[in-house]
Amino acid sequence: MSESCTVSVVIPAYNAEDYIEQCLDSVCGQTYSDFEVIVVDDGSTDATPDILRRYEHADSRVRVVVQDNQGAGAARNRGLELARGAYLLFLDADDYFAPDMFEAMVADAHAHDSDVVLCRTSFLDVATGEVTPQEYTVRFLEPGIVYSSDDLSASMFEYCVGWSWDKLIRHDLVKETKLRFQTLQNTDDAYFVYMVLVYSKRISFVDRLFVTHRKNDPRSLENNRHLSWECPFIATESIEERLREDGLFEQYQYPLARWMFTFGLWHYETLSGDAKTAAFERIRATWLPRFTLLCNDERAQPFMLDFVEALRKDHAELYQLFIQQYWEREESRSTVASLSAQIEDLAQSLARTEQSLGETRDALAAMGQARDQLERRLEQTVQEYESSLSYRLGRKMTALPRALRDASSGKQEGSSSQL
Repeated sequence: MSESCTVSVVIPAYNAEDYIEQCLDSVCGQTYSDFEVIVVDDGSTDATPDILRRYEHADSRVRVVVQDNQGAGAARNRGLELARGAYLLFLDADDYFAPDMFEAMVADAHAHDSDVVLCRTSFLDVATGEVTPQEYTVRFLEPGIVYSSDDLSASMFEYCVGWSWDKLIRHDLVKETKLRFQTLQNTDDAYFVYMVLVYSKRISFVDRLFVTHRKNDPRSLENNRHLSWECPFIATESIEERLREDGLFEQYQYPLARWMFTFGLWHYETLSGDAKTAAFERIRATWLPRFTLLCNDERAQPFMLDFVEALRKDHAELYQLFIQQYWEREESRSTVASLSAQIEDLAQSLARTEQSLGETRDALAAMGQARDQLERRLEQTVQEYESSLSYRLGRKMTALPRALRDASSGKQEGSSSQL
């Protein structure tokens, strides 16, 4: 392996025998070749070590490092210590890259002299096998435009998700800032990723779906958040602490408060039982003062302010609010029931009216048919009479009187005209 390369790919792996081959094939099969792969085996107890050794022997770009189980954050930090690439990519062992990702991302980084290049992600549902693009993972960015952290300060923590696998990162930036992943059971990459973005002066975006991330795997840490419910709190509070240390908190306080609100609420909704109760108390005790910033934030959504107002109330006030809302719901249900009954009555009346109109239309149609039949019978009678013998004899017998009458009428008209 050469002393340096363009891209270092760091992959933490723990008991990943089901997916690690697809993951490594997606890396080793890239259309771009100047990279190294550092796989940190984090104390696997399944067939993962054997699979990794096979890839290491087959491809000189693959390097396997073994350590006792310490978590993905510690494994990524170990990979960072060994990385020799100008750029860094991070990939989970159960995810995979598109074959032309490196080529496109490196080209964009060179074209724009980028500190960070972002791309898009799809989710693969393990239960159904369905692959779904995730548009929300990168927002507000346009390809071909270079952004600074100052340009994006109003939407920092919101224009992208704080995971690491969809970002190509300039290695020197990480060295200069001495950033490392947190050694947490989950949310171990949020601090590293968001602080990298805060320190980045040139950020670009390739609008391509380059990463596929597995979801709904029952063995994943994502589905066992209740076992380490405090980790998201530690990660976000560490970001705030670093911003304050570097004198950047005032610049990012509003987007940080909005992200803490939405991320905290999402995290709370993923929990159950004692973990859910503990998370709520943590939010109310330590995050509520941070949420009060939203009252002065023009970008805060109305529901955020309603939630903050509810959190401020004590138990008695909340109980009173509950009672008030209960009776308002009951009154609404009564009103809806009354309106529904009225609508039903109107519907029945309309049905009766339509039935009556139908009967009237039928009667008019019957009368029209009777009239038509009568007219046909009269016409037939006239025709029969005109063709009868008595009618013809009557015409002959009255021919002379009719002629004299017609002549007399003609003379009278002539005399009148002469006058």
